[in-house]
Amino acid sequence: MLLGWQQALGLALLFAGVAVLLSPGGGRVAATVPWVRETAVVLALYGLWQEGLILFTDHVRAAVAHGMWVWRVERSLRLPNEASLQREAFHWTGLVRALDDYYAIVHVPAAIVCLLWLFWRHRDRYRPARNAFTWFTIAALALQAVPVAPPRLLPATGVIDAARLLGQSVYAPSGLHDYTQLTAMPSVHVGWSVLIAMVVVAASTSPWRWLILAHPVITIAAVVVTGNHFWLDGIVAAAMVAAVAAGQHAGGRLVRVGLVPQIGRRVTAASAQSRSPAPTS
Repeated sequence: MLLGWQQALGLALLFAGVAVLLSPGGGRVAATVPWVRETAVVLALYGLWQEGLILFTDHVRAAVAHGMWVWRVERSLRLPNEASLQREAFHWTGLVRALDDYYAIVHVPAAIVCLLWLFWRHRDRYRPARNAFTWFTIAALALQAVPVAPPRLLPATGVIDAARLLGQSVYAPSGLHDYTQLTAMPSVHVGWSVLIAMVVVAASTSPWRWLILAHPVITIAAVVVTGNHFWLDGIVAAAMVAAVAAGQHAGGRLVRVGLVPQIGRRVTAASAQSRSPAPTS
């Protein structure tokens, strides 16, 4: 993880303070305020997510049982065996090393770059995308209140910890005693990668935009081959992203047809009416 919750929230407060100080300025200074303000919001959300993981996974005795339950459900659904796939991948150690690095490095920076690109090039699409990231992450955090051990910490699955074996692990050796390693269901890595792909395809008009679909595909391969997630962790994450997108679409449609009050517009209209001069006789 790039930042702990303390660092993220501290930086969020710092950027929020800078935004307040810059607000009275004009010209180029005023143009930087939205950037600084949104940076504070994103950092605050990230910090709260990190802290939430600590609060929700304090009791981890059932993590192994829950992980084995996921494993048995996958076998009943006849999903591909993660251990078998991992053994095949280890015929190309360089590939496994690359997937370890992809898992460790790309996850958070890809989301940041996506949001920065939207804010710079497609400002009208930024807020819905940021909200989608927020709602998915909140929903994922709620589900992660039930601790689930990843397959690499479950010897009965036959899955090994690829990153630790190759000296690339980003996790502490404490394993089941480390809360950050017991939030396997759902896979936020997969959920964010699917969101990024959806956002880029929807916002961009470039014919090259379809290449972004490689990101969730590689991410899914990375989380499974490294032993960090079950297939179901990614499937559930993708389903949650679809539910968030459907909810946003339905909410927008309800507003358009007038079933949801547009409070902001009503307040603005009332304010404008109060400022208009009274009719004279």
